Amino acid sequence: MIRFKLLLLSAVLVLTAVAARPAKSDACFIYGVCETCSTITKKPCTVVVCGTHRTENCGSCTTNCVPPPD
Repeated sequence: MIRFKLLLLSAVLVLTAVAARPAKSDACFIYGVCETCSTITKKPCTVVVCGTHRTENCGSCTTNCVPPPD
């Protein structure tokens, strides 16, 4: 009976340790790009992609767009 209780306690400790691990974070990628505003203007944007989440931070539309640095 003691052996069964120790085995059960060990199983509970292992499952608790596995469940308590922090979630693995997604890799993030940052890059600059010029997005089209009209046929003659574009806007510089910084794009951040983390897993499936995409965030864009864009500037004003201009005729001479230069992508932000990575």
